Amino acid sequence: MQPVTKSDLNFATQTPPVYSILTEVISTGKILLENRAKLNLDFYLLQEQLE
Repeated sequence: MQPVTKSDLNFATQTPPVYSILTEVISTGKILLENRAKLNLDFYLLQEQLE
């Protein structure tokens, strides 16, 4: 008998990236689009979290 693997359970094998440094996404009330894009943050999700 073999141990269960992630693929057996249909778990995603790709983990989200982890950033070791802080990245400013909002400065003086404005969303920094370039930094938002670098972090691959969804604009609408970010907007929703700010409300």
